[in-house]
Amino acid sequence: MLLATYGTLMTGQENGLPPAMRARLRDGRRCLIRGRLYEIREPMPNGGEVVYPALVEGRDDRAWIVGEVFAISGSPEEASAVLAATDCYEDCIPDDPDASIYLRCRRPVLVEGVAHEAWIYLYNRPVDRLRPVPGDRWVGPA
Repeated sequence: MLLATYGTLMTGQENGLPPAMRARLRDGRRCLIRGRLYEIREPMPNGGEVVYPALVEGRDDRAWIVGEVFAISGSPEEASAVLAATDCYEDCIPDDPDASIYLRCRRPVLVEGVAHEAWIYLYNRPVDRLRPVPGDRWVGPA
C-alpha cells in the first residue's frame, strides 16, 4: 500500500503524526502528483500562524506537483492503523466527506515515469481565497 504526500508529511517536515505511525512510512521516493497546490495560513492563539499546503485536482492535465510516496509497512491491520492516523492528522473523516477538510483518495502518481496507485489527500474546501503555491512543490513556510 502506498501513501503519496506533498506537504507536512514529507521527510524532514514537522507534523503531529505519532512516531510509531511515522515509522511505518518507508522508502520515501520522489513522485509526481497531478494537481495544483495552494497555501493555507491560519492564525494561532499565541499570535503565530500555521502554514500548510492544499492539493486540488486540476482540470489541466499538465498540472503536476512534486511530492513523496511512501510504502506503508506492516500487516494489513497495521497499514489501516497508519491510514487512520493520517486521516486524523489531515482532518479526514472517511464516513463523512462533507465534514472533512481533506479527502483520502486513490490516485495515480508517477515514480521515475511509472504510474503507481497511491492514497493521497485532496483539499475539500473552496480555494478562491487561497494563494497558489508558485512552482511545482511546497517548501514550507517562508
